[in-house]
Amino acid sequence: MVRLSGKVVFSKDLGLKARIHDASPIVKSIYQTPDNPAFEIFYLEGTVATIADFSGNPPQTFRL
Repeated sequence: MVRLSGKVVFSKDLGLKARIHDASPIVKSIYQTPDNPAFEIFYLEGTVATIADFSGNPPQTFRL
């Protein structure tokens, strides 16, 4: 299991949206163009990731 937390920051970078759009056939089929207003991209600022499994070992937490 991976748990992520942080502040969500939406990006309006059309160049980045175009790169994602061009690299992903499924994104291209859903949104048709990078400037489609329904196509949003975001990143997490101040991210904390916790990785846990069912092995009995304690979870590992990473601050990114």
